[in-house]
Amino acid sequence: MRVIGRRQLASRRRDGQVLPVFMVAIIALLLLNGLVFDTGMLYVARRHAQAAADAAVIGAARELSRGMGTAAVQAAGLEDAKRNGFDDEASHIVVTVSTPPQSGPNLGNSQFAEAVVQVNVRSFFLHLAGHEVNLVGHGRWRA
Repeated sequence: MRVIGRRQLASRRRDGQVLPVFMVAIIALLLLNGLVFDTGMLYVARRHAQAAADAAVIGAARELSRGMGTAAVQAAGLEDAKRNGFDDEASHIVVTVSTPPQSGPNLGNSQFAEAVVQVNVRSFFLHLAGHEVNLVGHGRWRA
C-alpha cells in the first residue's frame, strides 16, 4: 500500500487552478481593450464635434461682422456645421447657433456669436453596459 504525503495531497488539491485564473485574466484584458477602444472612438468624435462648432461659429461671426441679421448669422453657422458633417436635421445631432451667446462670459453681448454642437455617440462596448454618450463641442467668437 502506498502512502500519500502531505505535499502530494496539497498538490492534488491545487491541480486545475491555472485555467480559471487564465480565463479571468483574458476576460479582464478584453474588457480593458474594449474600454480603450471606446475611449479612443469618443475622443475622435468629440474632436470632430469641436471642429464643427469652431467652423460654425467662425461662419456665424463672419456674417455678423458683415452686419447681417440673426437669421443670416444662424443660417451661415448651420451651413458650416453641415459642411463638417454635423447636419442639424439628423436625429442624433443638435447644432445651435446664437447671437448674442446664450452662455459663457459674453452672455447677451451682440458682438459675439456662439455655436454648440451636441451629438449622441453610440459606443461599442459601453453600449453593451447600457450607457449612451452625449458629446458637446462649444465655440464662441467675436465679430
